[in-house]
Amino acid sequence: MAKYILKQEAIFALTNEANTHKNPVKRAYKRAARIIEQMPTVQIMEWVSCEERMPEPDTLVIVACYGSDIIIPQHGETLTESIERVQREHVTVTLGFIGSDGWYGCDYFPMMIAPTYWQPLPEPPKGE
Repeated sequence: MAKYILKQEAIFALTNEANTHKNPVKRAYKRAARIIEQMPTVQIMEWVSCEERMPEPDTLVIVACYGSDIIIPQHGETLTESIERVQREHVTVTLGFIGSDGWYGCDYFPMMIAPTYWQPLPEPPKGE
């Protein structure tokens, strides 16, 4: 099942369904189509794997980094086991961009852990 439906597809489906019925069901479908048409459009972002595609250079994006630059073995773990655990359990979501020589955070400092996923920033709210 789809995670979401497109607004225009919903309006089209309701309008088509309205044309196959008589009043008052027809009016109900048309009213539902008008309500959906008036709803604000929501921008839905999907995560993009860095293995699949990278963002444009110098473009600020949302990134997900798995791992940490601080590794502390716990309960008799070896260093390798600690690294694997941290990479599995520790995820950071932040802002970053690709510079001339690697990933940078929004503070322009190099990122210690390279992101594995990214997504574009959403459109900012419309000001008055």
